[in-house]
Amino acid sequence: MQTLLLGLVAVVAIAGTATVLLIQARALRENDADSRRAHLVSECFLHRQESVVDPRRWPVPVPEIRRLAARRGYQEMPPPTAEVLAFRYQPTGDSGPIPPPAPAAEHQARRAELAGQLSTQDFAWVRPAEFGGTLDDVAGLAGRHGARILRVLGDRFDPVLLLGRRPIGSLREAVPLPAAGSRSSAGHHRARIVALVAGVVMVAALIALYVATRRAVVGWTLALAVLALMAAVVVPLVAGSPRRALTERMTRLVQEFDGRDVVTIVLRHVGVDRLVCLDVAAELGYVYSTYHNSLRTTTRWYEGWIVFVRHDRVREAGSGW
Repeated sequence: MQTLLLGLVAVVAIAGTATVLLIQARALRENDADSRRAHLVSECFLHRQESVVDPRRWPVPVPEIRRLAARRGYQEMPPPTAEVLAFRYQPTGDSGPIPPPAPAAEHQARRAELAGQLSTQDFAWVRPAEFGGTLDDVAGLAGRHGARILRVLGDRFDPVLLLGRRPIGSLREAVPLPAAGSRSSAGHHRARIVALVAGVVMVAALIALYVATRRAVVGWTLALAVLALMAAVVVPLVAGSPRRALTERMTRLVQEFDGRDVVTIVLRHVGVDRLVCLDVAAELGYVYSTYHNSLRTTTRWYEGWIVFVRHDRVREAGSGW
């Protein structure tokens, strides 16, 4: 029985390892495309009134360039030459398409929740899609509680809005200071990696002990340890991360930009679109550096990392970003 269980554990471990390798291969294939998209947005569709894009410079298909421009609130206009594309930013008064609404009962619950937030707090974060409405709908609801839209961030078709009862000069004014000893996004990821490595080392030690002693109790302990380690890897992939409120996620994102020269954002930990990260970083004095995938992202199967560098450090280094 014990031998059968150990054999089953070995099969599961081999299958799990093969799955992880396949997922990693997919992540590597997607990495270059994701990096090019993020770089294109940061260079051409971030706080510019007009933008001219030369498709020969950007290894991104022309339909994809147009799609990214639309998501950022840009409309195409006649280009200066036939070889390039030209876009003009449109003010946010035109709300644009909104994703299909959720059930009406959920809309009403979210409206009531937002009203409660605005009655007790100066600021709140919201997405129009949560109401099944438009920017104008959100502005009207906020106005009834003495607030207005202060920021429109991210994807124009599904933006993240900051509502406030008073004006702000910086996004930092809309979030509390981070708690003492709070861990950064990259810090959470490193802690998870350390825990997994410790688990692998423990399993390796148990294997060595079992080979040396052949004691049944060691064999059962080894089997349970392997199953526990596999569960620690597989369960988060299948179940995903707990979904926190948008205000909590945006607070965590803004707090990441705390003055460090380099800030690494693990998108799963902040739980927002990369376009929102680009907007927040730009306002807080950071520029896009790199984007890469490792295991597990918001699709649950691999993970997106986006790295920003302080703008003044980029200037000092004479970077071409």
